[in-house]
Amino acid sequence: MNKIKIEITYEGLETLCDLYDDVMHYHKKNPSEIQFDKGFKAIKNVLDLLFTQLKKDVISKKGKSTIKLSFKYFQAYFLINFISENILFVEGMYKQNSMLKLSREMHQEL
Repeated sequence: MNKIKIEITYEGLETLCDLYDDVMHYHKKNPSEIQFDKGFKAIKNVLDLLFTQLKKDVISKKGKSTIKLSFKYFQAYFLINFISENILFVEGMYKQNSMLKLSREMHQEL
């Protein structure tokens, strides 16, 4: 299976990781019944593993202007859906546009 390859700015990668942190914090403070659903737990687990790797990239690639990332097909699919469902958690139009651009680029690669 081919991997999905994209380039992202360091700031975009930080914004993406911040989005994940904000969403997880929101779900901890506002629990709902869906959080106990098996499907939700499975998707959350995939995202947890993906963002663990992305956060390692944030730490290891600090200071670089652009970063090349590759995702497995299912990771890209869940990441696109995660961004589109939670874009309103991103503050600022510039950051929202950078997340939408990332989502669009990944969607074109699928």
